[in-house]
Amino acid sequence: MNKQQQALAQYNYACQLAPLSSITRFKKARVLLHLQKPHEALKEFQILKDMAPEESNVHFMLGRVHKMLGDKANAIRHFTIALNLDPKVMY
Repeated sequence: MNKQQQALAQYNYACQLAPLSSITRFKKARVLLHLQKPHEALKEFQILKDMAPEESNVHFMLGRVHKMLGDKANAIRHFTIALNLDPKVMY
């Protein structure tokens, strides 16, 4: 519906209500990326990485964020972790 700001407000509220909900944080981080706020998205993805260290999608998205920020070493690191966890995530 292209209402990214409203979605972010709702995800912020949802994260306050259920701080351990990984799906809510994941969606919030993706909205932050769409709003061109990679530093804030990085914080959310790092929290997610601590919550679900074996989730390949989280590492893939961390790789994308680091790539956006110009941090190639960490981007490659997280892409490699994602690939090792689930080879299908890169396709």
